[in-house]
Amino acid sequence: MDPIKIVEAAAILVLGGWAGWKELHERSQLKKFKLPPNPSRCALHAEAINGLREDMKQVKEHLGIV
Repeated sequence: MDPIKIVEAAAILVLGGWAGWKELHERSQLKKFKLPPNPSRCALHAEAINGLREDMKQVKEHLGIV
């Protein structure tokens, strides 16, 4: 058998295993921390970031930076 084919097959197995492990790890973290799925989680993060921006704007106005 061609050594290149063996290396390619091994690489496919390793990368497939890594991708599967990452997916299982993410699912376990979602369950552990009781987080919603990604689209709604991104919306929550966007709202939090926008809230922080507003807070920073108020702080800058208070300090006279803006």
